[in-house]
Amino acid sequence: MDIKFPDRSDDPEAVAEESSDVPRASDIIRVTGRPENCESAKQALLEQVPVVVEVDIPFDMHRYIIGKAGKDVRELMRAYDVNIAVPPQERQSNTIVISGSPKSAAAAKEALLEKRHELEAKSFEVKLQVDAEYHPKIIGQRGAMIKKMREKYDVNIQLPKRDEGEDIITIVGVEDQVLAARDEIMKIVTDLSGRVAEDVEIDHRVHSRIIGSRGKNVREIMKKFDVEIRFPKSGDKNANPNLVTISGSDRDRVLDAKDELLNLEEEYIQDVTEHEYMKSFVKGPSGGKEGDRNKDKPANGFVVKGAPWEQGKSEAPDTQNTEEFPSFGNGVAAANADSGIGRPLSSVWGPRKHF
Repeated sequence: MDIKFPDRSDDPEAVAEESSDVPRASDIIRVTGRPENCESAKQALLEQVPVVVEVDIPFDMHRYIIGKAGKDVRELMRAYDVNIAVPPQERQSNTIVISGSPKSAAAAKEALLEKRHELEAKSFEVKLQVDAEYHPKIIGQRGAMIKKMREKYDVNIQLPKRDEGEDIITIVGVEDQVLAARDEIMKIVTDLSGRVAEDVEIDHRVHSRIIGSRGKNVREIMKKFDVEIRFPKSGDKNANPNLVTISGSDRDRVLDAKDELLNLEEEYIQDVTEHEYMKSFVKGPSGGKEGDRNKDKPANGFVVKGAPWEQGKSEAPDTQNTEEFPSFGNGVAAANADSGIGRPLSSVWGPRKHF
């Protein structure tokens, strides 16, 4: 059997002259051989002729078809050996075009329709109204709680941002899984709403000591009494900086934790007060820095004022004048001179030099 493909025609005029109703020579492939073999070859060739297939998928699902940075759609094209064209976002069209061999294009279309059904099944949505004060507990420390629920139920759970001031939690996914996640969240809220809360004023100056390094001390207190302790947020000008909230399921344990905090405040406040008292001496009575107290001192060291040479005299000062140049020796130098020890000092400025 022999298969001969036509020569490629580069003459545009020859192509234009041919009638559209008659096959062009450049489009004819000749197969020669036994009839049954030729028929099989013909069928195989026709199966390789590219076709264009359209599939309808809602525009809002296209991003899930494409995947992150086009990863998912590339995997589909590689798996089915086809080309998949997703319409650009500005067109907002629902039609995705597949091009390839008839068999490959049909298989790729089935894969896209199956993906659509999966996305439709996962688009079940439930909205919960939960007081914002419970949101941190649902999120958990560093998002551990909400991450666990997302993985457990394979759903998307969205909470409003803190600055949005909303209390709506949205859960999206397969219906059964969404309802299960909703029930777990509501159980958390029910448990929290039944807790006892007690406010206590603790001097804000001792908060850091009660909390301890990386929260170690306050975690030990919470574990000891099975309570939660919340300190005021730093930077909130409208909040009471001393107000601490203790909450728990047992009122007696909450009150015990409150007494523990008050005892710690009494213990720590003495140290804080003493520290501030001693600090006032370092800063000085005016509360300024050490350099502020020296601002009136001369910057060039010790300056002699009222010296003999500053008295407005026109002549040179008389260094022998004991009134203007008194002796530092207080008579000791003279006594030494009489006894022969050393030379007598004529003045505190030393002997007068003659030039």
